[in-house]
Amino acid sequence: MKNYILCLETSSTNCSVSISKENKIIYTKESDGEEYRHSEFLHSFIEESMDDSKLEYDQLMAVSVGIGPGSFTGLRIGLSSAKGICYSKDIPLITVNSLEILAHKYKTKNEEILVPMFDARRMEVYFSIFDKNHKLLKPPTSRILSEDFFRDFPNKKMVIFGNGAEKCKRIFNSNEIKYIFEISNPSSKEMGHISYTKFLKKDHADLAYCEPCYLKNNYLKK
Repeated sequence: MKNYILCLETSSTNCSVSISKENKIIYTKESDGEEYRHSEFLHSFIEESMDDSKLEYDQLMAVSVGIGPGSFTGLRIGLSSAKGICYSKDIPLITVNSLEILAHKYKTKNEEILVPMFDARRMEVYFSIFDKNHKLLKPPTSRILSEDFFRDFPNKKMVIFGNGAEKCKRIFNSNEIKYIFEISNPSSKEMGHISYTKFLKKDHADLAYCEPCYLKNNYLKK
């Protein structure tokens, strides 16, 4: 029976692969280091995940991938791998924003707004805003850390986390802001429920035209 989803997250230094049975994660293989080694690890992680779970690719009902923002190279590698499996097995591709994946690492019952944040080099960050139930309040945005950075944030206590949080704290240090540095990079372990919900809604990506969510120009030298 096809009731498994292969989940891939490669937007950061964390090369992460999980398998979910419907909305429950049953296996995870990941490695997070200082360098991006997705081209070296991702394929073997996928094979190991399938083998250890005693699954065949024909048992997959979809592949879900973190679509960014994040590392340009990491995103391309993850999406290419996901597309290849989907094409070969004729199954849907599901894309999940990597900031939403990161947001689900933080659980709270307090009236806080969640601000997952990625470092985007120099004084720029990628961020998004969610309520305590992980409902999207502001879609992913690229912005420079300046005096008016919080101009359109809801007037509530904020929790900022992700690999851009430390850079943000160097500029904005307030009693209204809680920084959590332990939550740094997204993981495919958080993708089970999100991916299955999208699958049930038939919220599938276009295999031919789907591209990573870069949020800014991908400058490549000739």
